[in-house]
Amino acid sequence: MVLDNGGFHKTPKLSRPEHLRFVFTPPYTPEVNPMERVFEDVKEEVTAEVYESLAEMSDSLCKTIQRYTPEQLSRLTSYPFFINGIKAIS
Repeated sequence: MVLDNGGFHKTPKLSRPEHLRFVFTPPYTPEVNPMERVFEDVKEEVTAEVYESLAEMSDSLCKTIQRYTPEQLSRLTSYPFFINGIKAIS
């Protein structure tokens, strides 16, 4: 699993299955965090609207996220260097 260097990902209290290995991105590099591209894509759509309430904005955000197909998410998050790096350490 690829994670950023957030302290909450490295706490000793965090337990994980033995078969799961954590691979951390370098510190201060949001550009290599695959999820950042998803956030950017979602923000483009959600921030283009004016909402009357927080609930309305929340509904819009949920609908936006639910529209993503596995193929769209893969296109946004499958950086070649991640795929190659994971294959190299497997």
